[in-house]
Amino acid sequence: MTHISLKLVSSLLLAVAVLLPAAPAAAGDTGPTPAVKAEFKKTCSQRTRLVRQLAKLDNQAAEAVAAGEDPVEIHAQQTAVQDELDLVQLRLESMAIRHGLALPDIPAPGDVNAENADTESRARAMFRAGEERTNRLVARRTMRLLARLDFSSITAE
Repeated sequence: MTHISLKLVSSLLLAVAVLLPAAPAAAGDTGPTPAVKAEFKKTCSQRTRLVRQLAKLDNQAAEAVAAGEDPVEIHAQQTAVQDELDLVQLRLESMAIRHGLALPDIPAPGDVNAENADTESRARAMFRAGEERTNRLVARRTMRLLARLDFSSITAE
């Protein structure tokens, strides 16, 4: 009898061992919690901010080189931002794997510049009326200045 009960207990333990890993998987089908999703979104925003900051530093370094300066400090800042970006990317990849989240692509610096150009064009459109009034006023003043000039000394031979 003990042999049968031992076999029964071992069979039950085997069944529990086989079915137990399936229980968390079935419970995890509901997806990540709202807190995890919020942290993931916040981390994606942080990554985008770091890409923008890195693009800005790249532009500053290029301008410094064009001006004949040595951008050593800017290179140090670029390295620090790149290290932080790598850590954030690693965190995002880890969260995506762990929670089954779709990891968006890293925005390319060109995408960030296009986004900045779009913002700049919208801002220019807002101020276009004032710019046109200013240009008309400058044109009138220029015409008055030209009208007061005496060109006879230049045209006389």
